[in-house]
Amino acid sequence: MQIAKQVATYSKCLKKQVGCAIYSAEGFLLSIGYNKGQCNLQEICYERKLNASCKAVHAEIDAFDNLVNHKAIRELTEGGYIECTLSPCARCLHRAYNNGIKKIIYLEKHKEHEETILLYQRYGIEEIQINE
Repeated sequence: MQIAKQVATYSKCLKKQVGCAIYSAEGFLLSIGYNKGQCNLQEICYERKLNASCKAVHAEIDAFDNLVNHKAIRELTEGGYIECTLSPCARCLHRAYNNGIKKIIYLEKHKEHEETILLYQRYGIEEIQINE
């Protein structure tokens, strides 16, 4: 979790800094990501500046996108796990499932966490909340 926490500090979001680390089933670090402005063009918090819904790229999506250049992404992530400072939203949980992730470890629950409980069960993904 230390890597996810460190990566979260890279975020410029004014509301919530989120970091994510993806590991193989064997525990090898595969990728990192953090929440950021779309296309990396503006590191600002849209929600605070424009008073609209957040347009940020989520940390989990950023971490999976950082794996895109590898030809065998699914082979690397199959059976692996994610450590995040914030539990994934439904969209990020879908992405984790599609990439073969079997366990998600997080510090805080996302505001939409209750909506994802059935997805964890349906997808067979173990969720673990830890306190640090």
